[in-house]
This record gives sequence, structure tokens and C-alpha cells, in this order.
Amino acid sequence: KLLWRQVSSFRALGAGRFADLVASVSRDPAMIRWLDGNSNRKGAPNENYARELMELFTIGRGHYTETDVREAARAFTGWGSENGVFVFRPEFHDSGSKSLLGETGNLDGDDVVRIVTGRPECARFISSKLIAFLSHPEPSGNDVAAAAAVFSRTKGSIADVVRHILLAPAFRSDASYRSLVKSPAEFIVGALKVAGLGGTPPWAVESMGRMGQTLFAPPTVKGWDGGAAWLSAGALLERMRFAAKLAPEARAVDATLARAFDGQMPAEMSGVLAAATGVDRVALALASPEFQLN
Repeated sequence: KLLWRQVSSFRALGAGRFADLVASVSRDPAMIRWLDGNSNRKGAPNENYARELMELFTIGRGHYTETDVREAARAFTGWGSENGVFVFRPEFHDSGSKSLLGETGNLDGDDVVRIVTGRPECARFISSKLIAFLSHPEPSGNDVAAAAAVFSRTKGSIADVVRHILLAPAFRSDASYRSLVKSPAEFIVGALKVAGLGGTPPWAVESMGRMGQTLFAPPTVKGWDGGAAWLSAGALLERMRFAAKLAPEARAVDATLARAFDGQMPAEMSGVLAAATGVDRVALALASPEFQLN
């Protein structure tokens, strides 16, 4: 339930200002529970969220010190949850002076969010993450700098950064074409759509877990590694099994194949499919390397 509410927040705020999303996550009961926010108290600060906020969510390693982590943790003292709702307990909050990334004062959690999301390192870090997720896995320094400039100019508008990435020449380059490995969720939902199914059968959800992605149950607060990590031997075999099981349910073979490859069948696939018939052609297409990539 808590993770569902967290995902709902991502949906509501994900296209807006990044700082607003981080502020919401900092108060999110699921995040507080996972990173021990209720044990973060004056005199005995718990550094888990402060560390992950900077390392994983905003500026990345190498751009903060251990002192910054301790000071940010002090600022978040008293932020907790009760019965699935965010609460602030002033008796647990450290109201003393703190210094974080060059700013000193009686800082609280909102100040930490403002400071870290306003850093140029945050603009570059988030822009790099978005490019790697949406366009190509190894963005150049110029790619990141251009997207980061949009991030800074729009005060962290994710929608504007995404628009820039999708319109950038690199997005349409040959090097970016099919350079991203589909996650199990992307692979399964995409296969169901091209096959013409109107919903997700339970067996497909179970198959997703065997491919290495159980939704609402990430392995760590970082989430899944993604990329080539999706392509273990066992996961690839499960993708092939899924394709074989889905193929007989495809609404129309030719229409499914056309949708699977946007009407442009890869040359390598044409020869393979010519030797197959009926639903076997669908199974081969959905299990192909080309369909595993975006």
C-alpha cells in the first residue's frame, strides 16, 4: 500500500519541478520506513536517508563529504511517519546550526532539499540519468551539459528536460537506435500491446518476476540496475518462454509482427521468420534480440 502511494506521487509530480518531487519523497512514509527515518532523532541522527538523498537521488558520489551527510541527517531529525502518514515530531528535531554544502544556518529537511536540488551537480546528475533511461546508455559530456542547462534554466522542470532529450539529435542517431535493453515490465507490456491483448494476464505478471523485476518490490532503495543486468541466462530463457506462451494469444500474426517492429522488419529477422509458420513466427519475433531493445 505504501509503495502504491509512492508511485502515485511519482505519477502526479514526475513531470513537474524536481525539487517538488524530492520534497514529496522526503516525506513519503515508504521511504521513511525503508531508510529508518523514525529512528533519526536529535543526539543520535540516522544518516541513511541523508546519504542516499545525495548519493542516489540528487548529486551523486564525489560531490559531498561525510560532514555533509551528518549535517543533512541532523536537519531531517524529527521527520517520521505514523500509521502510514508523515509526521513531524519537534521534540526529536535538532534545531541547532548546521552547515551543508557551503550553507550554514538552522537548517531543516526542506532546506536540505532546496540546497541539493539547486546544485549544478544535481542538474548534471539527473540529466544524465534521464538520457540514459530514455535515449542512450552512455551520454557524452555535451549531451549532459545541454540537458543540464535546460534543467537549470527551467528550475528543474522534468517535462522540459525530457522534451529536450526527445528532440535532441542524439535521440534520433543510429547509435541510439535499439541501444537500451527493455526492462521486464517494458518487454512484457510492449509484447502484450503488439499482440493485441487488452489486459495483463496473471501468468504474465508471474513471468515478470522470474525475469528479475517484481513491481513494488525493488531489491534496494536504488531500484534495479537495468541495462545489461536484465540479460542473465535465466532471464533470457524466461523471456523466450514468455514469447512462446504469448504467441498463441496474438490476435493476428501479420499485424503483430508489423507492430512489433514499427512496420520495418529487420533484415535478419526476415530470413528467420521465412522458415517459420503461424504463431511460431510471433514467438520468434518477440524472443528476438531486436525486440528486447528500444
